[in-house]
Amino acid sequence: MHVPEAAGLPVHDVPVVAPRLDLTGDPDPAQVAAAVTAAITQRSHEPAGARRLTLAVRWAGPPAYHRLRAVAEGIARGVSGSLPELTRPGGLVVLVVDADLAASIGRILVDDLGWRGPALLCLDGLEVGELDFLDIGRPAPLRGCLPRRGQVSAVRRPEG
Repeated sequence: MHVPEAAGLPVHDVPVVAPRLDLTGDPDPAQVAAAVTAAITQRSHEPAGARRLTLAVRWAGPPAYHRLRAVAEGIARGVSGSLPELTRPGGLVVLVVDADLAASIGRILVDDLGWRGPALLCLDGLEVGELDFLDIGRPAPLRGCLPRRGQVSAVRRPEG
């Protein structure tokens, strides 16, 4: 888990996008970036000006550093080029990884790649997907955990 002060917790109804990543071999940052960009832009039913986003990653393969870094590079490129609203004040990207790797990817994004995007909150051990929304509470004191709730919504919002 990677929780920056700027995350502005609690947050509610953060939409989930799930890029289609093939992580069975060595990930290519350009392919990861393209998948992230496609997933974000296809979530066109979100209101204009949305400044919060959950990016769900399903991990496959060994957690070698070069693989983690390639995925982190792709995420950074894909997010920075997809939704300019995220970079405005109050912007938040929640990275959710189904494996115990979110803190590692978060550290690579922030420490190694110099993440300059919106606030970045990284959580692991969650399985969420398209059409889900995430609620995340404030950190529990002295426990190192965050209360969270996933919501599944199959109801489409009216286009307008």
